[in-house]
Amino acid sequence: MLRADSLTEELKKLPNVEEVISPTQIKEPIKTAFGFIQAPLMRIDNPEVYSYDSLKIFERPELVGSLFSKNGKAIMLQVIHTKFLSKQLCDSLSHDVTDLIAEYSFNESHAVGRAIGQVYYIGLMQRETITFVVLSVILIIVFLFIAFRSWWGIWVPITVVLLAIVWVLGLMQVTGKEIDLMVMILPTILFVVGMSDVVHILSKYFDELRLGTEKYLHLKLLLRKSDLQLFLLR
Repeated sequence: MLRADSLTEELKKLPNVEEVISPTQIKEPIKTAFGFIQAPLMRIDNPEVYSYDSLKIFERPELVGSLFSKNGKAIMLQVIHTKFLSKQLCDSLSHDVTDLIAEYSFNESHAVGRAIGQVYYIGLMQRETITFVVLSVILIIVFLFIAFRSWWGIWVPITVVLLAIVWVLGLMQVTGKEIDLMVMILPTILFVVGMSDVVHILSKYFDELRLGTEKYLHLKLLLRKSDLQLFLLR
């Protein structure tokens, strides 16, 4: 309990932490002859009363299963941080909390919450997005080669779509838009939608070339006729 109380004090000092609710520092009102006083729920500095305090705590169902585990072997500390923290501040807070917990070498510890979860899920989605894009590019190269039977019909669609994704992410960076859970699915959506548009245009283009239509005239007509189709594809 003394280590948990020390951890509570250290957590309070972290940036953007507004409050730490810890079983070691909770006080409850007690009626005396002189009125109500605030007494600690747990007297951690007096081991002789640990058994009495434990019995008193486990008589209160609102504490057991929340701040105290049902088997009495674990407690929960709740860290309340500033609302609507940016991704950068969430990352910093998450690393600070996990580093502090590691310093105290508890037998077992678990950290959950928005800041912790966001760091984990964004990292996981970044890795999965990279894996998905690489595998998708390989698979699409195979299908584009089967469909167009030319290297020109392979590198043009892929280059156009990848450049579009890079431009969108670059514009987000310039405008200060941070990467969050929703933004992580954007490259996948752009890749799927963009590739369908490019393949549609190229298919029409090659069809007209086989019919002998002039290149520049055909491009103008193709873009004009494809407006509705591309809109529906989106």
